[in-house]
Amino acid sequence: FRTDKKVQFILAIGEALPFQDRCIDTVVSANTFQYFSNPEQALLEIRRILKPNGVYLFNAKMTSSAP
Repeated sequence: FRTDKKVQFILAIGEALPFQDRCIDTVVSANTFQYFSNPEQALLEIRRILKPNGVYLFNAKMTSSAP
């Protein structure tokens, strides 16, 4: 765990992220993936902005239709 780096929180549309290619070390999204209007495009955007060996951390609410 490194404490010498700054953290920024950016609000943006997942399908059109306002960053240059390969410029982000880590992308974190919490309980948001299920709300993207185009999840495939959002994943492409995340891949586009991540640096080589970058990390995408996410969680998503899972539901079950089983009784």
